[in-house]
Amino acid sequence: MKDWDDMRFFHAVAEGGSLSAASRSLGVNHSTVFRRINQLEERLQARLFERLDNRYQLTDTGEQLYARIRQVANVMDDVERHVAGRDSLLEGSIRLTCPDTFLDWMVPGLIAEFSRQYPQVTIELRADQEHLDLARREADIALRATNNPPEYLIGKRLGQMGWRFYGQPQFLETLAGVSQLPDNGVSAMPVIAPEGKLLQIPACQWLDKQLPRFRVTARAGSLRAAAALAQAGLGLALLPVEAGLALSEIAAPAKNFDTGIWLLRHPDMRGNTRLNCFAGFIGQAFNDWFAVQP
Repeated sequence: MKDWDDMRFFHAVAEGGSLSAASRSLGVNHSTVFRRINQLEERLQARLFERLDNRYQLTDTGEQLYARIRQVANVMDDVERHVAGRDSLLEGSIRLTCPDTFLDWMVPGLIAEFSRQYPQVTIELRADQEHLDLARREADIALRATNNPPEYLIGKRLGQMGWRFYGQPQFLETLAGVSQLPDNGVSAMPVIAPEGKLLQIPACQWLDKQLPRFRVTARAGSLRAAAALAQAGLGLALLPVEAGLALSEIAAPAKNFDTGIWLLRHPDMRGNTRLNCFAGFIGQAFNDWFAVQP
């Protein structure tokens, strides 16, 4: 298709809903995306997007084109996975995605050790709260905290992650008898409230519903931010067990929110040598770590 490169820009804007989102996904600057979309509309003599502030919303014509381009993009993703899934070289890149809180855990050290053992393999890490699409190769392999991994992915359950209330040691000293509180006794205590994407997490959803029982001293849109605010002495944060290493645990939530830790990839990639090597390395490291935990 002679115009596919322009269609690639159109597809990115349609998917992301803005020029900035498209520029990030394509790895080009904002003005390049703007120029290519305008050129495409001029060549087709059709308006594909309505410009609404910073958002780009598909017109009826744009919707029809997007439906067709999405089919082509899916086929190209299938072809790319088919080829990459048979790569037998122990070199190249691996795109790893994981929650940002895993950066405060063992993941950075594991990546460093793997890179020392396999210097020809480059790990590209994207740590955030988003679930990148492995079918579209936005990532090659994912570490996710979930009890319900997607059925279309293959993987291995590495262990279980619990949730606890944490606070800064000096801050806890100001709360008389807090260390003796029962599991549900943190009511009326000062807490860091979750907001934004954190409210997609069951434990944070529970805390949000309990907020009338607490005294909200700050709000955080990520677990790393909540941990940092707790470390600064602003209140208690509900965090995964390993995310609170620099804090003192005081209690478990009244409800059990233990979450499985999964290593996941697309089944088309099962023949990729470097992914198999990395998956085996990470799996063994987690097995060893959980084996020595109390």
